Amino acid sequence: MKKDNSTACALRKLFFFAMVYAIVSTVLFANTQSADQSSILVISMDYDGCLSYNVCDKEGTIDMNFYDVVTKETSGGFNLHNHKTTKTNWQKVIRDKQDNLYTYIVSLCKEKKYKQVIIACGSLRQNLKIDFLNMYKKIYNNNELYQYTGSCMQGLGIFKEKVVATLKEKYGENAPSVTLDTFLMHDALNHQKDGTTFQEILNCLEEEDSAEFYKQKQGLLQENFYTDSSKISLHYTFMHRIASQHPDAKIDYCVFDDAYYCCSDRNEHEALRQYVMRSRRPKLLNACNWTFSTYPALVPFNVRFVSVPVYKGIFAEEAYITTIRGQSVEERSKENPALTEAQKEIIKQSSKLGIDKNFRSTAYKMIFLAAGSKQAMKKNKGGYCLDLFREPKDIYILPLKLNGGFAFFFIACSFMFYCVSKLFVQLGILSTSTRIALHRHWKDKWQC
Repeated sequence: MKKDNSTACALRKLFFFAMVYAIVSTVLFANTQSADQSSILVISMDYDGCLSYNVCDKEGTIDMNFYDVVTKETSGGFNLHNHKTTKTNWQKVIRDKQDNLYTYIVSLCKEKKYKQVIIACGSLRQNLKIDFLNMYKKIYNNNELYQYTGSCMQGLGIFKEKVVATLKEKYGENAPSVTLDTFLMHDALNHQKDGTTFQEILNCLEEEDSAEFYKQKQGLLQENFYTDSSKISLHYTFMHRIASQHPDAKIDYCVFDDAYYCCSDRNEHEALRQYVMRSRRPKLLNACNWTFSTYPALVPFNVRFVSVPVYKGIFAEEAYITTIRGQSVEERSKENPALTEAQKEIIKQSSKLGIDKNFRSTAYKMIFLAAGSKQAMKKNKGGYCLDLFREPKDIYILPLKLNGGFAFFFIACSFMFYCVSKLFVQLGILSTSTRIALHRHWKDKWQC
């Protein structure tokens, strides 16, 4: 009996300790998980006009201490794209004239208690060619003088160093970790390893004869670079890539960009829709805000898309900062099952949890569908992805600089063209991509 009692007592003790261990482990795991779930701030930084800009005084005169002027001769052969230069004034703008930006980042980290900050390239300078061609900007239509703005990749490196120093000064050892994501869209669209294009640009800047190095890359660039000037595919790709790397974290994807139109009726979704629909090429942040708010299934379920308008170091009012919460595909289909074929083609790529792990192929497909055909995609070096998501009938009913009966006739023809093309798609006579190409041709020819 004593032996049985001692065995029972030992079992009770073992059971008790097991229960205590399970409870403590659960609490610790829950705390760790909850800390991780609000951990990441992604800074998608635009470059021209946002991170890099012309510093002026109150009279509008450019401060030459922050301005680099080069000629074709002093640039080392501008026409040959020799980008090795000793000009460094452009770097001072990023280090010394972005106080509002660094203060804003510090305030975000204080409020949200991020554990990690990721800096990503939110500029259209996503490959060697576009980055280099934008380093030099004409000054007042002068054929001899150019402003040197530096490489976006170098600028992001400087920006990262400044963010690290600012956060460390404010929080010391408790500062969140800061990393620079060297992934670019050119990597995604050309099946390259992440960071390959970023490093190629930096290597080219360091080459003694960067003109020759650039010419070696020229053929590849001419053949295989595509862009989406609406940035919808760009932000889609970056959001899903980071979400797939951190599926258990809550991510705030903050887009800092200077391309923004402040609607007078800024709190109304309809006012934004009207602006986006009635403009052939609306401002980038407006286009992204409308697209991701109308189709939140495009945003990963664990991501909040936050657009922050900032122009030349000055932030827009807080009311203009837009936050869009991502949804799963199932949530989105319940709200609006009436999607076009092209929209379904993109949205169905996401998993049931709303993360697209095939973001590379989806980005290519998005640009291809927006272009309308492979030939148009090659000719135009990409496609305008906003046209995938706004309805053609909304694009065509535009303010017209026409009078009387001809305006009515034009609107009637546009509506008939829309209806007939949609019928042809349903009957299988036209493909969706061909219909998009036809609509774009009609819009480009007749839009006022």
